Amino acid sequence: MSKGIVYYNRGLGCIVRLAVSIHSLRKVYDGPICIMAHKDKGFEYCQDIMGHFADMGEFTVKQVDFPEVDRRGQTYLNACLTHTATPYETSIWVDADTLALRPFAEAWWTAAEQFEFAIAQIADWRVSRDDGTATSIGNRVLSIAEVHPDLMREALAYPAAINCGVFSFVKSSKLMRDWYGMAEKCVGYIWIPDEVCCQAMLPIYPHHLMPHWYNVSCKYDNPYDENAKLVHYHGRKHCRIEKGVYKNKSRLWYDAFDEIREWRSVRECIQHDRQLKKYLPVHDWLRK
Repeated sequence: MSKGIVYYNRGLGCIVRLAVSIHSLRKVYDGPICIMAHKDKGFEYCQDIMGHFADMGEFTVKQVDFPEVDRRGQTYLNACLTHTATPYETSIWVDADTLALRPFAEAWWTAAEQFEFAIAQIADWRVSRDDGTATSIGNRVLSIAEVHPDLMREALAYPAAINCGVFSFVKSSKLMRDWYGMAEKCVGYIWIPDEVCCQAMLPIYPHHLMPHWYNVSCKYDNPYDENAKLVHYHGRKHCRIEKGVYKNKSRLWYDAFDEIREWRSVRECIQHDRQLKKYLPVHDWLRK
């Protein structure tokens, strides 16, 4: 059964983060990688990234034609279509704003092949408190109650909150099959319809919950722990610096960025990453 890691790119805003993530990934993983990319201005930069790993294992850039409707949440929604485009029977989706620290692929593949779909808890977050009241994640779930009222009871009782920055699946996964259609109905109710809908769907679909070490929050967890496999700079936290201090463990990300900052795909796309464009001058000053 073919196995691989897939990324997704649309446009120029995440090209630098994508390059950094794959650069870090290749230090701990030599298996197949595929960037699923729209045929837009970012496509050639994805190819440039691929060119830096020509002798380091299978690597492809595959054109995809996911919906390009200009609406809030569409890029998030397209993650739900990965099973229709991945070249692998068993895949691991990895967000561009991640940094690989230690090998992690085998555990994700094993979980997917045994349970169809796998996703990790985020830190120690929960959906409901011990007294039954909803946490912030629970309130997100409740925000789609009008669309999916039948999911609410079991979703609010689920033992952990998840994050969709990393997940694994087999093509025949029932959750993957239904995810896009169910999440699309939530557009307009929540700004991350894929993640909130996935959270609500988990109790009624085959899946496995991975430990938080397989998708470590840069802000709410500890990337420096020896168990951490991959750190996720969710919410554009990859490069923030305040008062001369690297926030959200962003120094880890900058160390990886410095190693590839002369790549064409990196140099020419910095201006399209608004956060990095803002904080890079501060980082360069701190390095002196």
